Amino acid sequence: MRHPVFGRGQVLAVIGTDLNQKLRIKFERAGVKTVMVRFANLELA
Repeated sequence: MRHPVFGRGQVLAVIGTDLNQKLRIKFERAGVKTVMVRFANLELA
């Protein structure tokens, strides 16, 4: 995954479903973050 601010990351966990789905991602530059899929602006890298 790639986030425009946090950079490249690896998905550690998927939490929830549909509009409330969150991803726990370990980013190279920002550490571990939990982001909501619908707001995160993620790209597949």
